[in-house]
Amino acid sequence: MNDVCPACGAAVETAGPLWTGAALEATDDLTLPFAGLAAFLLLAALFAWRTPRAGSPGDEHLSIRLNPAVVLMGLVLFFYVGAEFGLGAWVSSYTEQAAEASVMAGAVVSSGYWGALAIGRVLTGRLLASHSPVLLLGVSIGVAGASVLVLVAVGDVLALAFVTAFVTGLAFGPIWPLSMAIGTREAGGSTAAALVTAGNSGAVVFPAMQGAILAGAGPREGVAVTPTLCLLMLAVLLLHSRAPASPPDTIEA
Repeated sequence: MNDVCPACGAAVETAGPLWTGAALEATDDLTLPFAGLAAFLLLAALFAWRTPRAGSPGDEHLSIRLNPAVVLMGLVLFFYVGAEFGLGAWVSSYTEQAAEASVMAGAVVSSGYWGALAIGRVLTGRLLASHSPVLLLGVSIGVAGASVLVLVAVGDVLALAFVTAFVTGLAFGPIWPLSMAIGTREAGGSTAAALVTAGNSGAVVFPAMQGAILAGAGPREGVAVTPTLCLLMLAVLLLHSRAPASPPDTIEA
């Protein structure tokens, strides 16, 4: 949905938690939330089906150019997507456990996080006009990691949990577009698709790990996975800054 209509994707990410929270508060049953999700997916599928496709199958050509920037930004995206979806998936449960909040209050915190992430995406273009992509990426990762550490420390206060989740989402927003821009700067073909695949792989690994830690060790330990992933992103970005430029190796099919 974000590829077809970014504004629609942002609206759904923000409204989805509110819908789920309100439905659970009203019915205390999963039928209504899942029915709403099914209805939205059906509408999205119809919308995507009616959207004309640019180009033709004959125009497609697989060409992935590997260089240090592509490999390292793929690793950043692997950690980032895991952190983004992990926190987005579990921040509501964390708030309910740490602050003894209601389901609806947890949904509001989650909605604020996703809404702020969308705002961060929008602000990225403006920030790039006067700042280096690598510098912005480092600052975004650092601010996100620091704000989640604050969330771990003060998450038992609902208002502070909302503020820190919002700041984290705002800082997370630029990481995806900046990493993609840096990784594909000197690469073409299907390199962008390879980076997307590398990033989305993180969503398979880290949210499940974070949920298991949250359930087994406790809410603070579970949320602490996110700043750990931010630290790993900063380490990879440092390697990128020190890596010498080299001609890319091209994989074609």
